Amino acid sequence: MSGLRKGCSWVIFVSLVVLFGLYGLGRLIETDRGGGEAVELTAAERAEREAEKEALERANRQDLAAARMAMATGDLAAAREAVGQVRQRAPADSAAIALEAEIRRSSAQRREVDAADRERELLAEVEEASLDRRAKIYRELAELRPENRDYGEQAEALRRQARVDRQRQAERGRAELEILDWRWSSAHGYATASGRVRNLTEKPLKNVEAVVTWTTSSGQTVTIRSAIVEFNPIMPGQVSPFRVMAPHNPQMGGASLSFKRMFGGTLRTRKAE
Repeated sequence: MSGLRKGCSWVIFVSLVVLFGLYGLGRLIETDRGGGEAVELTAAERAEREAEKEALERANRQDLAAARMAMATGDLAAAREAVGQVRQRAPADSAAIALEAEIRRSSAQRREVDAADRERELLAEVEEASLDRRAKIYRELAELRPENRDYGEQAEALRRQARVDRQRQAERGRAELEILDWRWSSAHGYATASGRVRNLTEKPLKNVEAVVTWTTSSGQTVTIRSAIVEFNPIMPGQVSPFRVMAPHNPQMGGASLSFKRMFGGTLRTRKAE
């Protein structure tokens, strides 16, 4: 009787194991990797997930193929965009990572080629360029090749020179008289300064005086003399001779020239080029 009971218990145990096994064949157990919780999936749900995974892999393959084709045609921007799509869907995709590195290398090589071409173009233009343009060229070269200090130093030197030239041009543009030529000499006990001056304004200049300051060789003033220019008034654009005389002094070693209105202020002048 005892053996019978033991046999029945064993049969019941085996039956239960078989039943649980049959039940497990109908349902699959998956572990959710993010939360660590067990999620039971039916065969239909698993098939749906497999289909989604296959669609994702197919999209990645298509984008990678498009990226390679874009690189072959030199369209690095399109290649970069296609690889970016893959990286968004699959950040750890090894093929996408490798292709992205290749795109960066190609971009760097292209930038270097473009920079070298532009550098040659700019250097070829320097010889015939104006001062302002040369300053801009070297400034662009300094930005293009920051490792080349000569470009930066040349750009700064040209910038300063251009600023000085603009100031000089502005001063010349404000001049009222242009000194065409003049000189002084001494003879028969007199020192004589003479030359020619042009009216640069659009109106007659009346009572214009030439003022000559004679100095010693060390720059100390010996005497100052003035005289009205020969043409009075000097008409716009007209050239007038002038002559100023003073008793000769053996200390006279140099002279300077300016112009002013009689009983008025100094007139702005410039030297003829």
